[in-house]
Amino acid sequence: MIIDLGIIAAKALLVLFMVLNLAGLLGWIERKGSALIQDRIGANRASVFGFAGLGLVNTLIADPVKFLTKEDFIPPRGDKLLHTLAPCLAFFPALVTFAVIPFGDVLILGNRVINLQVADLNVGILYVFAMTSLSVYGIVIGAWASDNKFSLLGGVRDGPFGDRRCYDL
Repeated sequence: MIIDLGIIAAKALLVLFMVLNLAGLLGWIERKGSALIQDRIGANRASVFGFAGLGLVNTLIADPVKFLTKEDFIPPRGDKLLHTLAPCLAFFPALVTFAVIPFGDVLILGNRVINLQVADLNVGILYVFAMTSLSVYGIVIGAWASDNKFSLLGGVRDGPFGDRRCYDL
C-alpha cells in the first residue's frame, strides 16, 4: 500500500516537473521567436554580465526572480483572501489536466507493472475538458474579488463566455 502511494506520488511529481519545465522552455521559445521576428535585442541576444546563454538566463532565471519580487496590489475594498487565491484557482486545473496524459509506456520492475500515467481513467478526454473548463473560475473570482464592476466585466468577458462583444446587463 505504501509502495503504491509512493509510486503515485513519484509519477505526480515527475509530471509536475515536466509540465513546469515545459512552460519555461515554451516561454523561452516564444521570446526568442518574437525577438527574431521584430528584429530587436531580446531573448536571442541579451546577456547578463556578458553571458548570453541563448537567452536562457533571462527566461529561466531573471523572469522567475522578477515574478517572485513583484508587488501584488490588492484594491483597498477588495477581498484579500479571494484576490490571493484566484491565481491558484486558475493554475491548479491547468496542472491537474496533465494527470491523464500518459508520458510513457509500461514500466516493469520485477513483478510490478507500472503504468506511466498518473491517473488511468476511461473517460480521460472528458476529464481534460472538465479541468480546462474549471480554470476560468479563477479568472472570474479574481475579477470579482477586486470589488470593481469594470474588473468584473472584464473578467467575465475573458472568462467563461469567451470574447463576447455585447452584453445583456
